[in-house]
Amino acid sequence: MGDQTTDWPPHHTAIHNFSSEVDDRYAALDDAFQKWAYIPVSVLGIIGNVIILWVWMGGTTFSPTAFLIKYIALCDALFLVGVIVCESADLAGDLLVAAISRYFTYPLLNTSIHVSMVAAAVRCVILYRPLRAQASLTRRRTVVTCVCITLWSLLLGGFMIMFSICQPIHEDYQKYDICPTDLRKVMDTDATWVTILVMYGCLPVLVMAVCNVALVVKIQRDAGLVSSLSQQSARRLTIGIICMTSTSLLAFPARFVMLVVIYYRRVAADISIWTYVLCLGIGNLLVVLNSSVNVIYWAVFATEFRRLFVQKFRKLCGRATTDDYVSVDQTELGHDNVTTV
Repeated sequence: MGDQTTDWPPHHTAIHNFSSEVDDRYAALDDAFQKWAYIPVSVLGIIGNVIILWVWMGGTTFSPTAFLIKYIALCDALFLVGVIVCESADLAGDLLVAAISRYFTYPLLNTSIHVSMVAAAVRCVILYRPLRAQASLTRRRTVVTCVCITLWSLLLGGFMIMFSICQPIHEDYQKYDICPTDLRKVMDTDATWVTILVMYGCLPVLVMAVCNVALVVKIQRDAGLVSSLSQQSARRLTIGIICMTSTSLLAFPARFVMLVVIYYRRVAADISIWTYVLCLGIGNLLVVLNSSVNVIYWAVFATEFRRLFVQKFRKLCGRATTDDYVSVDQTELGHDNVTTV
């Protein structure tokens, strides 16, 4: 940065000049991400999650896996609606509506992440301990778990709102002088944010990844004991699980590490404002994509999902056959066979 003066430490100068650079240099890039990335991807994601809900609805018996999948799709769809409202309000200059809608989307996203973690754990229990799973994964316990996760997400969302209102990070950096007490306050604020963000997305995604790795190991171990057709299904399932896990890891732990690195490099004036904003935009887009692409994974890797979609589409068009009136609870998903991803 050529406009820095030597009487300011680089750390303080980069933050001190941050607001003016935001207004002058990357408003167009930020608007482009909102218009051509966040909003279109969110619209497609809402359609995809509605399709997931539509396909898996209709079972007459309770399946914890199906229930969790539908709850994830519902939370993702509502989160993406919040993204559209937030970004549209921001583009229109209504910052109050943008801020309110942004904070309402936090609990929805957090709920989706934690329920995904629970769904991965449920699949592991079903595959490793099928008899215990049948006795323990009741409707009441599944619903209570989802309610507790939702309340926990609301609590974390409340903490994020409180810290955002009480301690806006850019203003704190600008108003603090360089002295040990103020620097300690800043570090305390950073530590608080790091703790919340780790609990918010990184930790549950890492737990989900561990469960999915255990699931893949079990699937591959059992694949050698079955027919070649089942082996193909196991390979397809393995690829689907790896893709789902990779998307979540990129959207949360990897994105979190990237944002921390570029933020503190920006603080030290080691990277340009353009690079900083580009990385922020890509990181936010990964989160939106993570809530939008599940329907693709289901359509590509889940044979049962495609079969049910065709059945329901035929019914919708009035071209259903006798075989198309098979209830969802009679499918392998209804019996909690994890070979449907």
